[in-house]
This record gives sequence, structure tokens and C-alpha cells, in this order.
Amino acid sequence: MEMRTENVYHLDTSFSILNNETVVIQPAAFTEKDYKTLTQGFRNVINVDMQESLKQLAANCFCPNDKDVVVHQGTEKFKSAVARAGFNVHEVDTSEFLKSGGSVFCMKLALPK
Repeated sequence: MEMRTENVYHLDTSFSILNNETVVIQPAAFTEKDYKTLTQGFRNVINVDMQESLKQLAANCFCPNDKDVVVHQGTEKFKSAVARAGFNVHEVDTSEFLKSGGSVFCMKLALPK
């Protein structure tokens, strides 16, 4: 997997699986071939706006239960797209953690179901 965009620098900031059918992805981060590979197994593909990727790390969201998505605040386009796909969106303030290059997904501790 080759990352194409310097500012969207690793998988956690450009790709997140919400459930078995839905993925969010920053398309500019990947080559066309890798984008197709990453998205081919999902019925619903939500492309993340580049500005929301860079400023709020929108693709660094987390969906712990297949229906609730936690994301850094201020991602209006992302929130709208995710809500249209049937998810509940919960905004949190991760501004201090953004300074180190991470957001919600990097801060999570997922326990087994």
C-alpha cells in the first residue's frame, strides 16, 4: 500500500471501517489501484473531504458498535455523509491530541464484545 499524500500520512488518518458494509476513506491518500482494493469489499464507501481530513482528521473516527461514529468536532460534510448512511454521529473535542497528529481512533481502547 502506497500513501500518496504527505499530509494524510498513514492508514489511520485516511481509512476507517464503520461496519461490515461501510468504510470511510480519503481517496487522495491512495493510488487509484489501492483505493479500489481498499473499497471493493464494502457496499457503502464514504469519501472524506480533503479539508476535513487535514484539519479535523475526519477519517480517524471510530465506530465501536456498527451504529455510532465518534469524530472530532467540526466535520460538517463528514457528519452529513455518515448520518445519511444511517449512523449516529458523536462529536468530541480532540484538539489537543490533533497537535500530535492523531484523533479519535488513536485514542480509543476497544474492549471485546
